[in-house]
Amino acid sequence: MSHNQPLRKKVMIASISPGYPVYCPKCNSTRVVLFYDPRFTPRLQSKWDILIDEKRILLENRWEKIKVENQWSILEKDSEKPNWICKDCFDGGVVLNE
Repeated sequence: MSHNQPLRKKVMIASISPGYPVYCPKCNSTRVVLFYDPRFTPRLQSKWDILIDEKRILLENRWEKIKVENQWSILEKDSEKPNWICKDCFDGGVVLNE
C-alpha cells in the first residue's frame, strides 16, 4: 500500500439557517440548505446575511439563470451569490436578492 498520495484539503462551506421556512421551488419542501461558496468574501456574506434575515431572497433553479447570476464566464475567484440545495429532491441553485 502506497502512502505517496497527496493529502486532500477539506473544503469548508458555511451554511446559513434563516430561522424561517424556505421552500424549494421544485418540490415545495422546507428542507432547504442555504450555503456560501468557500470563495465567498466576508463583506458579501454580511450583505447576504442581512438580506436573508429580512426575507428578501428568492431561490433560483433555472440553469440559464444560474449561469448568468454566477457569472462563471467572467468571475474566476469570487462567488457573488449564495447557493442552495434541497435535501428532499436534491434540486439546487442560486439565491437571488428579491
